[in-house]
Amino acid sequence: GDVAAGDATIPLASTAGLAVGDIVLVAESLDNPSFPSAALARGGIFALTEVTEGSVTVDLPLMVGLRAQNGLGEATVVAKVQPIQNSGIEGVQLLSPILTGYRGGVLDFYLADNVFVRDVASTSSFGADVLLSCSRRVLVTESFFDRTQGSAPDGGEAIWIDQLNTRVLVANNIIREKHPALVAQVGSNFVVYAYNFHVDRLADYCHATVDPSCRELEWIRDEERNGIARGWHGIADVVFHGNFPHHYLIEGNVFYNAVFDYHHFENGSGTTVFRNRILGNPEVLTWWMNLYGIWIDGPHHGQRLVGNVLLHDSFITFELHNGPSAAEDTLVAANTLSGAVEWGDLGADADLPPSLYRSCRPAAFGDELAWPPYGPDVAGAADNPIPAQLRYEEILSTE
Repeated sequence: GDVAAGDATIPLASTAGLAVGDIVLVAESLDNPSFPSAALARGGIFALTEVTEGSVTVDLPLMVGLRAQNGLGEATVVAKVQPIQNSGIEGVQLLSPILTGYRGGVLDFYLADNVFVRDVASTSSFGADVLLSCSRRVLVTESFFDRTQGSAPDGGEAIWIDQLNTRVLVANNIIREKHPALVAQVGSNFVVYAYNFHVDRLADYCHATVDPSCRELEWIRDEERNGIARGWHGIADVVFHGNFPHHYLIEGNVFYNAVFDYHHFENGSGTTVFRNRILGNPEVLTWWMNLYGIWIDGPHHGQRLVGNVLLHDSFITFELHNGPSAAEDTLVAANTLSGAVEWGDLGADADLPPSLYRSCRPAAFGDELAWPPYGPDVAGAADNPIPAQLRYEEILSTE
């Protein structure tokens, strides 16, 4: 039966074989996936908390609701799965071999539950450093994802959150010269991406010098020519890539820009970009997205852009490129652009919470660092460091 948005109980004709504690895949097919394997994109991986003769209840609400059948007459799926559980990868250094073609993930999690990646250094990946699909309760933290052999559209991600993941936390990592750093797509939801520090030395150089070489593609892509890093800047840093990812929280990070693109059609609602320091694409860097800080391209309705500090005169835009129509029901408020707070959809007396997922200061901040680090109500928000940044500066001093 249909399930309203916010409900956690799913009517079923039969619950035979299901029991409290089982892990299930819940998935409604999209009417218009951009590729066949992305069809199952509304739902997620859940634990059953109650089973009756005619329904099951899952451990999180279904934030976009479900139809018993999609517009093509395809039935929504509730299927028991058997994930690999209670595992972790910690204290490992990974150096990828030289590759000549696309690879999915260095660390590839498929049907995993209650797993973690901690204190991992992954260098020179071709595909993603961490690829998540159909998994729940995943923690990725205190790691360093460094440089890439590939560049979009041929790989180069640090974190790729793919199909129908739920309850994912990616926090307090260093991500250097990954293109893009984060890709979100195909229905994942209840994801927090927080306090990660992105580094792109080529972009930083172009911000600082306005060197005209920053418009020369051969110079940008050739580390021997630029003396800095191999770079590719035709895409964004944080990418919502379509086929209906929804209800993400992007909080307290340092990154260059975020894009809700239309390459794989709609991104779902409910994503909040909150209290980040956004460096923007350098004005002189190649020909594409110059000065973009946040870009929503297409009918990605119901996004929330609140309390961010955008530097280097970068801006928020709803310019259409691939998208056929503009986003609706978007909350844009309390963002600092070119040093001035634009209160937008909230009044100047708005009281923003320090965090939207934490009730207290993260332990990694200690007593010395400002928390929250960024926002219109935070002193030094253009410069405040986060723990991952301090770890990176320590690494840099030894390189």
